[in-house]
Amino acid sequence: MLKVNDLWEVLKSGVPFFIAEAGVNHLGSITLGERLIKEAANAGAQAIKFQSYKAENLCTKNAPRFWDWDGEIEEEGSQFDSYSHLDSFGEAEHAELKKLCDNYNIEFMSTPFDDEATDYLDRVGIRAYKIASCDVTNHPLLQHVGSKKKIVMLSTGAASLDEIQQAVNVLEKAGTDKIVIMHCNELGFKILSWIYHL
Repeated sequence: MLKVNDLWEVLKSGVPFFIAEAGVNHLGSITLGERLIKEAANAGAQAIKFQSYKAENLCTKNAPRFWDWDGEIEEEGSQFDSYSHLDSFGEAEHAELKKLCDNYNIEFMSTPFDDEATDYLDRVGIRAYKIASCDVTNHPLLQHVGSKKKIVMLSTGAASLDEIQQAVNVLEKAGTDKIVIMHCNELGFKILSWIYHL
């Protein structure tokens, strides 16, 4: 597998880099997680990206549900309830996902939504963090992620240019100069817009 600097050379080369989105579609099952990794590798993806969080670190227990998902166990409930159904993986499970990615020769990536996830992803050997577009203005999280001195792939979503520049400044000040700016179009495809250079 590539080292951080080697992966960075690939990302900034301008050659397309295919990242398969897994999110939390493992549904708390390592077996399903392995299937996602295997299918992504077989499809030619160079990386697969998961999401790492705990519901208690992400939203209040009474936050209204903001999605309509057929997989909900209960029709009524809060967003906390929805996140809780999908947050069973911790450090041990992410370490297993990383090992499986190594076995299938595909880069392991994940989006941390809190400091705890940022830390255990660092311990399991992640080389590139992906920041969700909703966290472009979450400067405390950006600062913590940047302090790991890894590659940071920053989704911009509906952020303004000023908000993007502020995020880049926070990441750089925290310790990373390997920043990839990403943008999602209306179809949800992730397009590499530009790579920030010092």
